[in-house]
Amino acid sequence: MDKNIQAIELTQHNSTNIAVIDVGLGSKTVTLVSAYFKYSVPTHHFTEKLRTILEGSTEAIIGADTNGHSPRWHSSDQNQRGRIVEDLIDDFDLKIINTPGNIETYARQGMGSSNIDVTLSTPGIAGNITNWLVSDVTDSDHRLLSYALDITIGRTQGSKRFDVGRADWDSFSLELARSVLTVQTTAGLNAHASTLIGAITTAAKKAIPTRTDRRWNIIRQPWWTETLTSMRKRLNLAKRRGLMHQDRQAYNRLRNQFLQEIRSSKMTAWRNMSDNINVHTWGKAFKYAKNGPRAIGVTCSLSRADGTLTKTVGETISELLDTFVPADPDQGGSLRYGPMEQHVPIDELEIKNATRVAFFTFSVGFSLLSILYGLYWVCELCY
Repeated sequence: MDKNIQAIELTQHNSTNIAVIDVGLGSKTVTLVSAYFKYSVPTHHFTEKLRTILEGSTEAIIGADTNGHSPRWHSSDQNQRGRIVEDLIDDFDLKIINTPGNIETYARQGMGSSNIDVTLSTPGIAGNITNWLVSDVTDSDHRLLSYALDITIGRTQGSKRFDVGRADWDSFSLELARSVLTVQTTAGLNAHASTLIGAITTAAKKAIPTRTDRRWNIIRQPWWTETLTSMRKRLNLAKRRGLMHQDRQAYNRLRNQFLQEIRSSKMTAWRNMSDNINVHTWGKAFKYAKNGPRAIGVTCSLSRADGTLTKTVGETISELLDTFVPADPDQGGSLRYGPMEQHVPIDELEIKNATRVAFFTFSVGFSLLSILYGLYWVCELCY
């Protein structure tokens, strides 16, 4: 939602149970880790992976379902899994962000409740974390843990624009008639233009309100419908009223109906898109080929030829460009601009052949982009 924030996926650390990204704002970067200590796997397996991540990070925040108990994160008892996690905390001087006075982080009917979800931070960033809270707002056994992280830098204020929808045009015309008298018509073109702009701006400031541009907009999925909105509201209302605990079967029926409607809506959107491509060949597929896909928020790190990994979005983009758009070896490191020398002979047949090759390359590339667009929609339906 904030275009100033950049995120890159650290694929060298990612696995089935651990996800790692670097989030940056200006010159500040924080490594965010989400980890699930699977109960059937020894805890040392996960703490060793976290050690590797912490050794390569300056500042990091870890959110982990440790399946471990310890009074240090406000559990009522202690177990061996908790002791292993404590060793990791002590070795890296990690700060435990969990605060007392909240509901327990895990609760399941018939199995009780406990504090097994832990938020950890390196010392340098711990002071920037506030408002740590446990909320029971989902139907998961694990409750939602939330906090605020302040890594802000100096931000420019949003640009202000004239809200012409609320303009007083009569007043604008009157003010413009007065301001236009200050326009200089004999002092040169630049003076004429600047004074004319000034007259219009002065009239606009007096007659048209201003508004600040929003920095982000909520974008819904193309398959989302009003029916889904209504069903989601009913599901959330049932949860707030405690139906999940009072009548689990009735709650599950509501949830399953909502999920079925999502799948049905996705399939309908896919069929409509497929039919539209068949009828309007130069419609969405052409726009996709021309403008590209929607922006992807998280860029993956890549492996270079020497085995090292890119660490920032800029390095990843540079590596892609260097790999897929290499420098022309025939140029010899020099560039020439301007018209061709007159003595260079022009072969009409060679030009025609080059044109045919270019058109063929464009046709093949457009076909591949159309296929990729179809695969994009398949992935959108799957996820």
